[in-house]
Amino acid sequence: MLVETCIRDPSLIDPLNKIGYTKFIVEFDPVIEKVEVRLRRRLTFRGSLESKRLLQRDDVINFLKPLERAQLIKALNDKKVHGISIDKNNFHLLKKNLLNLVNIKEKYIEINLNNSTSQVIRRAIEWGHKGTKIVFSSCASKISEIWPPLSLFNYLVLHGASIPDIITWINTYPLELFEIVSDYS
Repeated sequence: MLVETCIRDPSLIDPLNKIGYTKFIVEFDPVIEKVEVRLRRRLTFRGSLESKRLLQRDDVINFLKPLERAQLIKALNDKKVHGISIDKNNFHLLKKNLLNLVNIKEKYIEINLNNSTSQVIRRAIEWGHKGTKIVFSSCASKISEIWPPLSLFNYLVLHGASIPDIITWINTYPLELFEIVSDYS
């Protein structure tokens, strides 16, 4: 059972289903009614947690893409934030002491595959070896941005990840993240 942890366009669910994904976390859209058991909604804050009222929803998985260290620290200490979104623009914010806080607070680190470099992927693999809950997301808004599971698996192997770790990062942790919120909104 594979989970795609970030898609921006719900019309991509059918092609994702055909390549092996069975559950999906779709970027929040108030129009989408969560009627399917295989669908969850997420909200990605960029920079700060300015819309605190949106954080009060129990049916949405919350991520923050921090732009500065203070925002990252605030998000790590906020119980309503489930994970931190990392890419080539902000991976430098996650230093050793903050990585320890990520692990203590049991937050997920999401790597946006379509906006990352090999340096980010290698760093994520290092973090994963230290016990950090890593998930890799396509954050696709069009079909060409989708990462098939086998391609992701091979990409991580090429960057030096071990097979047991890869299975955890593309199977176990995304499923855990999917199950954070209930089926009923």
